[in-house]
Amino acid sequence: MKVSMLSMLCGCVANIILDPLLIFGIGIFPKMGIEGAAIATGIGQVIPLIVYLFIFIKHPVSLHFHWHEKSLPKTVDGADVWSRNSGDIKPCPSFLYDYGT
Repeated sequence: MKVSMLSMLCGCVANIILDPLLIFGIGIFPKMGIEGAAIATGIGQVIPLIVYLFIFIKHPVSLHFHWHEKSLPKTVDGADVWSRNSGDIKPCPSFLYDYGT
């Protein structure tokens, strides 16, 4: 949670700072208008990715998956749930409510 908050905060702050600089051409930046806003937003979206990668390369996380013995049903009320050719379309919650209980 701390890593997510830190990376998103870095991206938001970068976007807040870069928006007026690129839109209005403040300082060394040229006046770009809406294109500047788009570039600032793109940079603001890439920065969290870079922060995530930096942190997770520096401190690797081991993942462990635990598989349940239960399996999802293939039919519900006689209708094939997973088949595209099934004419009777069932909403997902109708067969997923009891899964995992």
